[in-house]
Amino acid sequence: MKKGTKDTIQWHPAFQASIQIEFEAEAEKLTFEPEHLLSKKPMQMDELTITFICNHFPRKMVQHLKEFRGLNIIHVEAGIYYITGDAFPIQLLVTRELDPKENLWLQSLRNNMSKPEEIETLLKEYETKKSS
Repeated sequence: MKKGTKDTIQWHPAFQASIQIEFEAEAEKLTFEPEHLLSKKPMQMDELTITFICNHFPRKMVQHLKEFRGLNIIHVEAGIYYITGDAFPIQLLVTRELDPKENLWLQSLRNNMSKPEEIETLLKEYETKKSS
């Protein structure tokens, strides 16, 4: 990206692919559909979940949400937290805490991936899944 310019990141295709790979073991029980219009009306938002993806646990943000917004933080499993008490469902993913074997694609949603073996594992896994 050139200095002083902003590029739009098209996250939806990558997110859809990562969800399909993440839930591969349950794929026979699920249907994966891309977003599409069902009528001539403009696309409407039916459901919204706010997701914060962080490389480390955001202590100050969590403290603020608890103290000033009265929200609760529930640790669901390694690297996955639910934030309850708001009008919208909120989840917090801490990539550093996620099990890379169980959450390879979610764990890879970070900008500091630099170990050659991490990148190689991700590329090999992608190659096995890219035609599915």
